[in-house]
Amino acid sequence: NGVASWQTETSTIVSETLATHAAAAEDVDETWKQSEEAAIERFTRAIALNKLEVAWEVASRFRSPEMWERLAHRAMTRVDVAFAARVYRFVGDASMVMSLERLEHVEDTNELAAHVLVLFERDECYDRAQELFVRAGKPKEALRMRRDLKHWDEAARLAETHQQDALDDICREHAGALEARGEVDAALAMFARAAEFPGQTAAELRRSRAGVAR
Repeated sequence: NGVASWQTETSTIVSETLATHAAAAEDVDETWKQSEEAAIERFTRAIALNKLEVAWEVASRFRSPEMWERLAHRAMTRVDVAFAARVYRFVGDASMVMSLERLEHVEDTNELAAHVLVLFERDECYDRAQELFVRAGKPKEALRMRRDLKHWDEAARLAETHQQDALDDICREHAGALEARGEVDAALAMFARAAEFPGQTAAELRRSRAGVAR
C-alpha cells in the first residue's frame, strides 16, 4: 500500500506513505479541491500503481474519454475482465461489454489473456494471443482467430501442426478470398491445392473442383 515503517533509536515505530503512493492515497474530494492538475496527477499515479478503484473515482469526476480509455486499457492489460467490462458499460460500449462478458467463464489464465489480447486488435497482440492459446492447450482457438482474421498463411501453419484435417477448408476459404479480390490464378492454385488433401468428403472435393473449373 506504499507505507514504509521503521523503528527509531528510541524504539518508536514510525510509518510514512511513500511519495510515489501519496497522490493515490489522498481523499478524492480533497484532491479535487486542490486543483485539476492535482486530480490528474492522482489519476496517473493510481493507474501506474494499478489502483483501479481510485482511478475510477477520479475519472468519474472528470468524465474524460481519454481517462476512461486509459482506465479500460489498464484493466485489460491486468486481465481484470470484470473491471474492464464495468468501464466499457459506463461509457456505453455495448460491443466490448458483450465480448468481455463472454470471457467470464474462462478459467485458464493463458487462455483468458489470449482472448483479451485479441480484443486489442493489434498485429503484435494476435501473435502473442496465438502463443498463449497454444500454451493453454487451445490451438483450435488460435486457428479460429487466424481464420476469422483471414490470416491464411498463419492459419495454414497452425493447422499443419495442430489440426491437419482443417487444411482443405482453410485452402478453400483462402481461395475464395483470392477469387473475390480478382486474383484468379492464385485462387485457382489454392482450389487445386485444397483438392489434394486426403480424407475429404465428396461434397468438400466437389467444392474444390468447382473452384478449379471456374
